[in-house]
Amino acid sequence: MFFLSGWGRFCVVILAGYALCMPLHAEWRELSSTAENQFWYDDAIEREGDKVTVWRITDFSTPLTNLEGKEVRSEKTRTTIDCAQKKIADSQVTRYAQAHATGEVMNHYETPVRFTRIAPGSVDALLAQSACR
Repeated sequence: MFFLSGWGRFCVVILAGYALCMPLHAEWRELSSTAENQFWYDDAIEREGDKVTVWRITDFSTPLTNLEGKEVRSEKTRTTIDCAQKKIADSQVTRYAQAHATGEVMNHYETPVRFTRIAPGSVDALLAQSACR
């Protein structure tokens, strides 16, 4: 484990060679809750011009099954929102065996940022409304 003090981030280096970083002062706020999922976001939002980047967690009421046949109970996603264009993109997704991004890491993906339009009335729209204030 190491600290990146200039960025105020606490990072954990995983044996596979990637780092998972989360704010030192993370305060998770509930965004929405349905019968199928519970959605949270971290209030430590990074801002750069019209874009904001935020971590969010999805807890699945019914576990998903990954490609290896293992159950996934939650995922943590690094999401960037273009507030001016009303577009959203995910750049990292980590899936966990337990709720609220805990337990064994089941999968981790990193992708280039590719923005898509935010669907009105969606959880993404709620996240944009909270993060783009």
